[in-house]
Order: sequence, then C-alpha cells, then structure tokens
Amino acid sequence: MADQVVAFVDAQNMYRGARRAFFPDPSAAHIYGNFNPRKLGQLLTSRPRPGDLRELKEVRIYTGRPDA
Repeated sequence: MADQVVAFVDAQNMYRGARRAFFPDPSAAHIYGNFNPRKLGQLLTSRPRPGDLRELKEVRIYTGRPDA
C-alpha cells in the first residue's frame, strides 16, 4: 500500500528561492520564479526510495497576507 503524501508549500519563499536560484538579475520580469505547485508535489512523490510507494493526496499552498 502506498503512503499518502500531503505537500505543504510556502508560496512566497518558493517563489523567491526560485528567483534567486535561476534568475539572479533582480530586474528580471516578475513572472520568473512562478512554479506549478501540483507538478512540484508530483515530482516529490515520483522519486521514492527503493521499496517505498508514495501517492500525492493533495498540495496545500500557504501565502502571507499583504500589508495594508
């Protein structure tokens, strides 16, 4: 039986981390750094250790609240 996985993603940190890792120029367009949370969850569960079976149950996205 496969283990069910729920992925929790801090969207703002993921976005900023992707920008720093792949687009070091701060003047790059704001769309660079966007990611697909579902595909991220699928990637995480598609690489199990030998003998492990994992099934992605859901992906939860967490974002901060903007300043007023």
